[in-house]
Amino acid sequence: MSLNENSIEALEEEEKLARSKNHYQEIEQKWEQLIELANDSQLFTSLKRYNLFRLRNLLVLKKKRPALLLGYINDSHFPNFHTYELLKVADVVSLTTTEKEPKSEDRVYYFPSSDNFITIRKKLPKGFKPQLFWDMQAAHGHLHPLGLSNMPFPTVAGICHHQHGPAAKTICEMFDYVLPVSQTFSPSCSYQNAKVLNQPFGLNWASFHKSFPSEKAWNSRKFDISLTFSNTSSQAYHGLRNEVVQEMENFKSKWDKKYTIEIVQNLSKTDYKKLLENSKISINVVAINGPYNYRTCEVINSGALLFQANVIEDGLKFSFESELDIDQDFVSFTPQNLEQKLIHFLDNPTQAFKIAEKAKEQIKNKFSYDKLFQNLLASVEKVDLEKLNKDRQINNDKFLLGKFLWQQHQNQDVQLLGSAFLGNYLSEEKDTILFFSNTLAILPEIMNSLGFNFLKSLVAKHSSSLAESLDKNNLKQIAVQLLSVKMDNIAMWYNFTALSMDFDWSPKEVLQQIVDQAFREKEWEGYSSVWLLRVCSRSLDKKQDEFVKTRYRNLFLPLMKCTNYKDEWLAYRDFIISLTKDSKN
Repeated sequence: MSLNENSIEALEEEEKLARSKNHYQEIEQKWEQLIELANDSQLFTSLKRYNLFRLRNLLVLKKKRPALLLGYINDSHFPNFHTYELLKVADVVSLTTTEKEPKSEDRVYYFPSSDNFITIRKKLPKGFKPQLFWDMQAAHGHLHPLGLSNMPFPTVAGICHHQHGPAAKTICEMFDYVLPVSQTFSPSCSYQNAKVLNQPFGLNWASFHKSFPSEKAWNSRKFDISLTFSNTSSQAYHGLRNEVVQEMENFKSKWDKKYTIEIVQNLSKTDYKKLLENSKISINVVAINGPYNYRTCEVINSGALLFQANVIEDGLKFSFESELDIDQDFVSFTPQNLEQKLIHFLDNPTQAFKIAEKAKEQIKNKFSYDKLFQNLLASVEKVDLEKLNKDRQINNDKFLLGKFLWQQHQNQDVQLLGSAFLGNYLSEEKDTILFFSNTLAILPEIMNSLGFNFLKSLVAKHSSSLAESLDKNNLKQIAVQLLSVKMDNIAMWYNFTALSMDFDWSPKEVLQQIVDQAFREKEWEGYSSVWLLRVCSRSLDKKQDEFVKTRYRNLFLPLMKCTNYKDEWLAYRDFIISLTKDSKN
């Protein structure tokens, strides 16, 4: 049997005529044969259509497979290169917030502000009983459904953006299990609600061998060396990527008559793949969020020899773990020895080819997504799942989701959405001090998302007289009035000070005095995840580039190293202190 669109449609037509359970089993066997014979270009379509067949007929099919509910990673379309191999081993339904998506058994639309798992469950295909909720890049702006704590099966999040410190911390409160992108970050994910699972590549970077079917001989490749990334201002790279780009520009100027070198950025996916498949060696730089990234696996699967440099940060225990070995699967370099190592391997093509081939087989055979997902399932099944906070209700889920979205500093619209969730949560908050402090933290966002009248009614639940005195045209005065409820509370002062910096309410000299008095050398034993702390968004000296560096260096990076709530508070405290220091630039 050869696979083509006609054979898929023939099976779907036969399915419509099936009249017995045995007939459905026969059709499934034909699907399995179809998939087994599919070539790489046909596999994507056949697996997707087979998954749809399974979801339509779960009640009559004898074969049982794991049932996976997939989160925001496939919000816009399903499946993608991350997830289609999961269809080899599991029945998959993907959630989407995109209302215009065509109706399909493998897609369930939910409305973020009103739907939760109770309502989502009613939309699932009949017979589909999820064993796992999975989102493999959960920390970077993903809109998670409400009700994670009430899902009667494990919820698992991959974290590949640890440099977004506050949001990554909140993910560890929202989910039952988290998979750091590297064991380097396991300690900083270990003190919250979630249990840490260590899986190769954190199930984020893995085999993309289906994307690189070319078997082009290494020696016949057009380019000796390729570099496909550009300069960046991202603090996570510590300037290393820029340094390597410069080193390669120098190398090209020096050796362009002997070696063919391609340095290019912003390629289309097609051109990017073609370049890698025509490269003998390709250069990669991995940020602090290492030890690997997409380009690691893309270069290896293309058949090129991977040259890789990694940012190494003091205070984070760095290793390449067990996935790939230096000098056996790739070449590790620094800017200082890059030229020497490039010349060595270009002059020793047999050695270079052996390393590239070994790495390609290693990635393909050990780290395909279907194998890694089976490992994840086995790991979760071995652990006795206990919701650590059994009294967590949907209202607490609103708080965590709102907090997570509000912490997406790179997207103002997402922050506003988060503040709306938080506003609704705060309407049920009983603790007066916690209520006023958290309201102060999100004050401008809640005014913009829900309006002054909502804020007024919110405050009235704790103090009707205070609510009546609020002036909708004076944000600073509202902040002062909220602060006055508890003038000796450290969180209240923190959030008021952060607002003062954001809106330029006080001269720097005044803020320095406030910071010295309120925070310097002040510990806070009562700090936990229930407190919202506002992260400033601007520099007092109006040097925004320097502010971004300060925020990364003095908050996001320390949060990656925190292993308890005490250290987490110290990171926030030291950050706000650093903003009032006199600039030496």
